Amino acid sequence: MWRGRPQRATEAWVAERLDCNLAAVDAQIAGDIGIELLSSLLVKMDMATMAASLEGRSPFLDHEVAQFALRLPVAFRVRGARLKAVLRDAYRDRLPREVIEGRKRGFEVPLAAWLDGDLRDLVGDALLAPDARIAAYVEPAFVRAVVEGAAMRERNRAGLVYALLMLELWLRESRS
Repeated sequence: MWRGRPQRATEAWVAERLDCNLAAVDAQIAGDIGIELLSSLLVKMDMATMAASLEGRSPFLDHEVAQFALRLPVAFRVRGARLKAVLRDAYRDRLPREVIEGRKRGFEVPLAAWLDGDLRDLVGDALLAPDARIAAYVEPAFVRAVVEGAAMRERNRAGLVYALLMLELWLRESRS
């Protein structure tokens, strides 16, 4: 049984922050701005950028840009399942097609290029060595097939190679 101060339900806290007179889309946007953006997304971005000694900017959070966007008619802002329609239309003639029509993605590390390029020798020397410690945990033939690109091509092969490499290096360090 809880012995601390009485706690309010999350729903009550959220309800206090939302204007129930707004249209459904605007209520969702208000919730995203007032709750998710402030309590989660901006905090995470700040922690991630500071950890890497970077300064992050969120240009679409400029108050004038945000106010302009929120004044646009709902039908203009939301067009079925088409995300960021206003931005995509505004920059259609200025950005490459693959950017305009591209899917949403986060910051991507060029892991495959690194593992197949500058780190290729390290990967081979570590994972394909006769004394590789990973062989006690993962079938060596499978490791070789993944490293050489014969297996897992339709999956995140680079992520798997990286995980195997990190495991091998950790096993070497932890059992020195």
